[in-house]
Amino acid sequence: MSSKLTKYNPFSLAQEIQNELNRFFNDSTDMPMTTSSNAWSPALDVQETPSEFIIKCDLPDVKPEDIDIQVDNGNMLSISGSRNLESRHSEKGYMRMERFSGSFMRRMLLSSSVDSSKIQAKVSKGVLQVNIPKVEKGSSTRVEVKGE
Repeated sequence: MSSKLTKYNPFSLAQEIQNELNRFFNDSTDMPMTTSSNAWSPALDVQETPSEFIIKCDLPDVKPEDIDIQVDNGNMLSISGSRNLESRHSEKGYMRMERFSGSFMRRMLLSSSVDSSKIQAKVSKGVLQVNIPKVEKGSSTRVEVKGE
């Protein structure tokens, strides 16, 4: 039986209420919905295998050149970038957009050191996949001892 852990956010209910109030007031006018923040946080899946980490990140409408991936201190992964949506006008009524635009950043501490020189990343159908090989543990090096 697998279990699913969910991180508790004490402010999630307040944010949901605020979102509903924003929707209510925006629906009653002819103005498109706007947000008060340029930051958004894309969904992330992390899978660990014996040899690598596989990270999948939902980034619809984000161009590959607008994504920055860094590994610091051997195991701190940062994925950042930005998404800009063009403005669209409608002649009848109004258009409502619920996708956020602006900058994003996701950081995570990986459970083991990784080989940052062999990281591979690709975007397909709006999903970024990052394959991060782990540094092989338990390898030994023989040191030659020289005499006089």
